This record gives sequence, C-alpha cells and structure tokens, in this order.
Amino acid sequence: MIQANNTSEIRLSYTVYSSSSLFVQTSQGAVGPSQSEVGTRIIGCRIAGGRVNNLPEPIIITFTPLQDFLPEDVKEVRCVFWDFGAEAGHGAWSTDGCESMGEENGRYKCACNHLTNFAAIFDVFGVGFGEHEKPLEVITMAGCVVSIVCLVLTLLSFVLTRNYKRSSRTGHAKNQRLVLINLCVALLSILVIFLAGINRTASPIGCTVVAALLHYFLLAALVWMAVEAVNIYRAVVLVFDHHVTGSFVIKAAAVAWGFPLVATVSTAGLSSFYQYRMEKVCWLAYKPLLYAFLIPAGIILLFNVLVFVIVMCKLVRNDQGQKQLRVNKLSDSDHNRITRQIRRAFSIMALFGLTWVFGFFVINDARAVFAYLFCIFNTLQGLFIFIFHCVMREDIRKWWKKLSCSGHKDQGPHAVDGSSSFSPAAQASPTFELSTLSSGSKPDNDSL
Repeated sequence: MIQANNTSEIRLSYTVYSSSSLFVQTSQGAVGPSQSEVGTRIIGCRIAGGRVNNLPEPIIITFTPLQDFLPEDVKEVRCVFWDFGAEAGHGAWSTDGCESMGEENGRYKCACNHLTNFAAIFDVFGVGFGEHEKPLEVITMAGCVVSIVCLVLTLLSFVLTRNYKRSSRTGHAKNQRLVLINLCVALLSILVIFLAGINRTASPIGCTVVAALLHYFLLAALVWMAVEAVNIYRAVVLVFDHHVTGSFVIKAAAVAWGFPLVATVSTAGLSSFYQYRMEKVCWLAYKPLLYAFLIPAGIILLFNVLVFVIVMCKLVRNDQGQKQLRVNKLSDSDHNRITRQIRRAFSIMALFGLTWVFGFFVINDARAVFAYLFCIFNTLQGLFIFIFHCVMREDIRKWWKKLSCSGHKDQGPHAVDGSSSFSPAAQASPTFELSTLSSGSKPDNDSL
C-alpha cells in the first residue's frame, strides 16, 4: 500500500520497452557489461510526481526470457534496475533493492522495493566454451580466410575454362558445373558476410541485415547441396541424361535462390512479434534459428544422406558387375575414373553433411569437442571443394600449368602435359559423368 497525502488521484504508469538500446551502459558498473546480457524486455513502473523507494513490501515482477534457455545452461539470474544517477550520470544497471525469486514454468520472478525500470540479466556462461573460446575463434577466422581464397580460385578455374567444351560431355556434367558455381557463390557470400559483419552489433539495423543475409545464403547453400544430390541421383540411379541443361538448372536456381528468400523475408518481416536476432552477435535468435533454419537444414541433411546411401548402393552394385566385364577389356583407367568420381561425390555430400551433424551435437556435454569439429570442417568447406574439384582434377591442373607457362615461348602445350598432344577438350573434362559410367559405356580418351 502506498499512502498519499493531499491528493485525490494517483497515476500509476507502466512502460514496456521492446529493445534495450535506450539503456546503454558505457562501463561495467555493478553487474558487469549488461547491454548484451539483458535477457528480458525492460519494464518501467512509476508514479507521476514522485519517487517510490524502500517499500515495506516489495513489488513482484515476472519476466519471460527473450530466448528459451535450458535450466542447466542458466548459471545465475540477476534482477536489476536502471540507476540513472550511476556512473556520473551516464546510468548503469544495479541490483540494489532487487532480488531473484527463482524460476517457475519458464518464467522468472523478481522482487524489488522501489519503482523504476526493471529487467533480468541472465548469466549463461555455461553455454559458452570458456578457455576454448579463443582457440575456436582463431580456427574460425583462419578457416574462413583459407576457404575464401580457395573458393575464389575454384570459381576462377570453372569460369575461365568454360569455353573449353567437349562433344561427349553429358548433360549431368554440365549441370554439375553450374551447380558447383552457384554453391561456391553462396559459400563465398557466407564467409565474407560472416567476417565483415558478425560482430557489428553497434548498429541495430545493420546487425539485423547481417543476420538476414547469413540466414539467406546459408539456406541457399543447403538447397544447392540438395540440388547436387538430385543431379547425382539422376546420373547414377535413373541413368537418364538430358543434353539440354538449361531447364534443370533454371528450375533448380529458382528453388535454391527463391525458397531461402521467402523464408528469410517472412521471418525477418515478422520480427516485431519476436526477437529475430541475438544481442551479442548478428545471428538468429532461438525461435527463428529453430524454426526457420535448423528444421529446414535437418530436413535437407536427411534428404542428402538418403540420396547418398542410394547412390553408393547403386555404385557398389555396378562395381560388382564390372568385375565380370574384365573380359570386355575394362581398362584400369576406367576403374580409376570410377573411383575418382565416387570420391568427388562423397567429398561434397559427406563432408557437407558431417559439418552440420557436428553442429547439432554442440548442445551436449561434449560440446567443446563437437565445436572444434564443427569449426574445422565448416570453415574449411571451400578448401575441400577446391581440393576435390580443382587440385584432384587432371584437366584443371593442366589448364593452370598451361596458363602459368603461357609466357614462355619455348614451352608449348606438348611441354606442359608431357604427352604427345594436348587438346582443349581434355582440359574441360567434367567433374561427374556418372550417367556414362553407370550405363556401362566406355568414355573416350579425352575424358580420362
């Protein structure tokens, strides 16, 4: 009860702030850095014309966290209020006169003996990586830089060799080339945006844009992996080749670039009803992360794993059948080519799938181990693509050798590849020609 003298009316007002941007703490204050740690909406309560302090019975404020924390991840909940007079008038969060009353059904209660602006700060140190945070950060940054360089070299290799065409190139191989180019563009965009903007939290609008762009390009990369799985499935299992590649690639591009756009715009556009991004970093908050990213990523991952199992079973059966074709002069070169194509398919599909599997296990007790695996494999995605689709491809290696030796008059194509002939057709052998292999036909010499 608040006793008022000489007045017939008392106005009690409440204010709910949807953002903590008006309460910027410039120093650590009594509760440490708090701008990025406020885990609830800020609630203001005051009586017009006066200040209310030292109430005999505290008022009870119930907060719902902006993010759904697991109970074991919450180390401490601190009930705070904004002290306008602290830090030489700059203001700071303070715990004086407030205490936590615990958690009940996902809501946290605070008791305070005065009226002002209240909030709850969640100490979730338990979900971090402690002493592992710095090594993980170094691995992430170094891996991103390496992958950016490798993806640029991969795109240059595929774009600069696009004019070297071969009449025997299958439609699946042409599709594969275009799919890889789009995948590399998506991955390169992710890495550049991540390095440039993941910590740009000073600008709320800019940080939201960074989170939305990362959301979009990550979903796009996942969908392009599913497109690649479909292309390999058509080549190996259906053994049905289309010489006209435009239709498949156009439809694939519409889905791979269109679906993430719809998901991102619809999720970010409704952010007034929930928190779209985190406060500490420019990335998705819990609910958008779960429903607009993790669930679609899990579905795509399961699809890729299923296709991979089907493709591998088909190739194993074909390999067993080829053992009986030795009398038909199946050469060692053909067998090596089959092995090389399987290795390339496995590299893209399995490595991409494993990186996200590691990410799903970061929430358990062995989170540090899986965090290292996730950072290593995920940030080095561009390196793996470069190794399996450029370094291990003989035609790409020959093209780069020819390019590096083009300034020497005494070194022609014959001196570069060390053989009696070097045709442009040999330089452009596609990454996958599984439809030709699965049908049992023998490729020409240029494709070996």
